[in-house]
Amino acid sequence: MLPARRTDRVEDLVAWLLVSLGLLAGLGAVLVGAAAHRAALAPGRLGDARPVSVVLLADVPPAPAATQRFPSPLPRVPVSWTGVDGVEQTGELGLRAPLAAGDEVTAWLDRDGRLTATPPQHASEAVAFGVGAALATAAAAWALLNGMWVGVRRATAARNDAAWTREWTRVEPVWSRQVH
Repeated sequence: MLPARRTDRVEDLVAWLLVSLGLLAGLGAVLVGAAAHRAALAPGRLGDARPVSVVLLADVPPAPAATQRFPSPLPRVPVSWTGVDGVEQTGELGLRAPLAAGDEVTAWLDRDGRLTATPPQHASEAVAFGVGAALATAAAAWALLNGMWVGVRRATAARNDAAWTREWTRVEPVWSRQVH
């Protein structure tokens, strides 16, 4: 059975429309998040790093005893590697023991040429960026759709209130008469 008042039918229609738009906004948020993730993974966005094979020029000293309250920094040892231009380069790298001079390990060079022992976390940063973009899009869509719903509800409530006031003006004199 359809609602009797026109304002009820308008509210029902707008509710269906806003729910449909909300579902589309959810899909849109997923697509925006995926696009943001892909964009963050693009070269040069979150930083470029490439693996490089380095040779230890000294033994890695053993780690200090585990009785310390705070962890000590990794011991830094000299290493060498061949750059993309074929030139032998040297630097220092923080590594965990036991490793001996002459061992080969994988390190990472960022686009500025800094050497690090840990691989870059760009994939996890890109995921966080994508999720954040999707959540922000969903929140913005929810706020917009909620604002539209509140506006429709206020408009229909004002129209209903005006109709009830007009009807009460007609009915109240008959209804409030005292019978003698």
